[in-house]
Amino acid sequence: MTKIRLGTALSLGLLGATALVTSAWAFGEAGPVTLSEFGGFIVGTDIVEGEAGPSVTGQSYVEFAKPAEPAYETPLVLIHGGGGQSSDWIATVDGRDGWRNYFLAAGINTYLLDRPGLGRSPAKPTYGPDDAKGMVGEGSYEQIGGLASSENWPGANPVEGEWSREAWLAANPNNEGVLTWMATSPGGPYGGNELARENLVELVDQIGPAVLFGHSAGVASTLLTALTAPEGKVKGVLIFEGGVDLLNEANRAAATWEPPLAEGFEPVDADGCPMQPEDSVSQNVSLADIPIVIIRSEHGNQSDEAFTCAVAQLEQMGVDAKFIPLADNGFPGGGHFMMSDTNSGEIATDVLVPIVNFLANGEELPSDWMVID
Repeated sequence: MTKIRLGTALSLGLLGATALVTSAWAFGEAGPVTLSEFGGFIVGTDIVEGEAGPSVTGQSYVEFAKPAEPAYETPLVLIHGGGGQSSDWIATVDGRDGWRNYFLAAGINTYLLDRPGLGRSPAKPTYGPDDAKGMVGEGSYEQIGGLASSENWPGANPVEGEWSREAWLAANPNNEGVLTWMATSPGGPYGGNELARENLVELVDQIGPAVLFGHSAGVASTLLTALTAPEGKVKGVLIFEGGVDLLNEANRAAATWEPPLAEGFEPVDADGCPMQPEDSVSQNVSLADIPIVIIRSEHGNQSDEAFTCAVAQLEQMGVDAKFIPLADNGFPGGGHFMMSDTNSGEIATDVLVPIVNFLANGEELPSDWMVID
């Protein structure tokens, strides 16, 4: 067995599983990581014949790493947000171990996918605004800074008085960490959620059953993958800072329902929460055996109310769902890019690893957690 010692985030090309890598990197906050395999491959290639010969489009690059002593066989697939790439999981903006390394240190086989058109999955001329749904082009400082705004963001000036994104931006008109995030978040057209779903389904069909961990805009393709992957290939779903509505048109159309939803179905409003009519409830067969855990940070994009609604919606359709607000579980003040906050390592160790163990291996969540289910 080839052993690879990994001490930090890497920025390397394709490495075969038999390549030998020495401990040549700094960081190490996650602890030493010994790997049996480290490499990468492509999923989702669509070969198009042309006058100049065949061309390839639609692909996603996948990086993987397997600890020498895995805690269990179920792999974890990390799915990044809009405009970002898989490196979002590898390192923080101020040079600390990213969440990927903490999962590896905990013995979890880990896969990172670049959604089509982002990161190491090249953008193509055929991708465009219709596919990207407003995610074409580079984010501005104001946009990325607003998302990064956090009471724990590296190198940020504190907000005087009442906290808000606007106040944070006013106090931090030029934050190095925000600029670093912009530098590693490429512009260009995204290939679309359907293409990302196809690639993720191909991946979990190869490596599953797997746990999916989706962030932000990546949650849309994460949920569609759980709904449409071959039976038994998705074991659980962890959602961080992304919208969850299993009754929206795309998600309800992708699912199998028993009994089938009525023709022309529309959700009803229950105090601002879209639900099925109480006298006509169908079960979401596609997610019947796939538990879902949702987490959010205090200053993120969503709200406690939105995710409490999502849990009620999922429970009504027969899905095991839990919402864990991080601010109520010892981690207040976080932002949308909490994986780069100064306390990101503690979040990984104390919150994320137990959740992944719950989803992958059925381990109990800590009894003292505040969980909405």
